[in-house]
Amino acid sequence: MLDYPPISFLVLWPVSLLPEQGLAFWFLPGAVLLTAFAVWTQTSWTADRLRISLSASERLALIALVLAGSGTRSGLWAGQTVALSLIFGMLALRWKRSRPWLAALCLALCSFKLHIAAGFFLAVLLLAGPTVPIIASVITLLFSWLFAATVNQSLPGILIDYGRNLIALYGGEHRVRGMLSIRFVLDDLIGWYSLSFAVYLVLAVSALTTLVVLSQRRRANDTTQALVAAASMLLSLVFLPHQVYNSLYAAPALFLLMWPESGLIPNRSIRAIWVAAYVLFGVFDPSRTIRLTILPITESDLVFWLSYNLNPLRPAALFTLILWRLYQRPPREYEPAA
Repeated sequence: MLDYPPISFLVLWPVSLLPEQGLAFWFLPGAVLLTAFAVWTQTSWTADRLRISLSASERLALIALVLAGSGTRSGLWAGQTVALSLIFGMLALRWKRSRPWLAALCLALCSFKLHIAAGFFLAVLLLAGPTVPIIASVITLLFSWLFAATVNQSLPGILIDYGRNLIALYGGEHRVRGMLSIRFVLDDLIGWYSLSFAVYLVLAVSALTTLVVLSQRRRANDTTQALVAAASMLLSLVFLPHQVYNSLYAAPALFLLMWPESGLIPNRSIRAIWVAAYVLFGVFDPSRTIRLTILPITESDLVFWLSYNLNPLRPAALFTLILWRLYQRPPREYEPAA
């Protein structure tokens, strides 16, 4: 049972052309390079919005910082293709106004990981209007129809089966746990599935509504654009069933946290503490450490809670911080970047 949308089989089919014997040998260095390029695109777009000039060595240092994270390492080890989806999404974000048709194509290709594409769809919608997301949706449906035709299936049938798979995997009391979603934190805290799901829906709708309202206040401001885009990605991380290897998705938010130009945390000392705590947690991954070392020898409820529910608190805290910054007056008013 797969949670990949139909378009993913067309996007990833070139992998099947590689010799099976050498695939394992070439995949890891290729995945590392794709991840490095994904971080480069994230760094470039975010720095451009804040009018920051970064040297090649500074960019490489940021790439190394992200590669050191446990989530990135686990994604590489597990053979994930998160980086490819992120590259398409960041290109769509960059070209949303200057090259709308190309941006729409990239957004459609990004949707081979639908929960990754969700944040980019929202960011492009809020920052550039509905044109690119609508075109991207049409392209996605056309690619899905092409895949359905290659396997002699109808498009509605393929989409219905895909929806059933999603419900079976991520709905109900025996669902796959999303390691970065607060939905499962609420489940553990409340202990009653129906009530925790209702609370989760209220929080998700409230967070989305708040972001939409706040994003309209100063949409022409470059700093606001960077904050809105990062918040859109974090919204997906916090409320959709992402695994830890998708924490690469939060890199733009981490850069905003690091750079004083974003205005997230004006105080230098407090900002340094936040950044150090966020990065060190990601590198050492105490949740996974507890799960592998302490949880097997004890059934303590506290140990179980810590082993599964620390990771979602990081993106949730960063998302809340960005919403608070959007609520306040941005520190600098830029003209829109080209």
